[in-house]
Amino acid sequence: MKKLVAMLLVVSMVGASLIGCGSSSSTTTETSTEAEEAEEETEAEESTEAEETEEAPAETDEMTMDEVIAAVQASDVPSDLKLGYVCMNLANPWFVQVVEGFEDACEEMGLATPLTIDSQYDVDKQVSDVETLVNDQYDAIMISPIDQNALESVVTTANEAGIVTSCAAQSVDIADFRYICEEYSYGQAIGTNAAN
Repeated sequence: MKKLVAMLLVVSMVGASLIGCGSSSSTTTETSTEAEEAEEETEAEESTEAEETEEAPAETDEMTMDEVIAAVQASDVPSDLKLGYVCMNLANPWFVQVVEGFEDACEEMGLATPLTIDSQYDVDKQVSDVETLVNDQYDAIMISPIDQNALESVVTTANEAGIVTSCAAQSVDIADFRYICEEYSYGQAIGTNAAN
């Protein structure tokens, strides 16, 4: 069951991140230079992702996103799973889009709407928010950590309680899985594009 919940959270995280990385729906017009820069940045991200994919060892039980969604929909996973997302700050438009993607992915898989908590860039509040989800016996908790060291104890407690933990954007190394980019390569690609 824990593996299935983990797969479910992966789908939600990937959906959330893809939405979060997409363009906003505002009506502002980009100049051609801004559009070119955005295109170059996207190409750099795709190049970095392709490099990371090539370096990753092949796993025999690797599934495509569609296969994971199909497995979740065909499984006996209860639709009332309690999923929580503790984000850094909902004043940041990126996190707003991540939340939208998270909720859309859960809806697509026929799950109850997940709970999202805004930590408002307050480390102590974020630790307390995660503790609340652990105490309320959530099945899975996704976190965008403000301070990974501050969260180690509560994530350990969650893992010991059988709660699937994950990180998006930043990492807590003891989480069950993390969905982040390798920042050094990402920064190097952005710098190269800026220089070009």
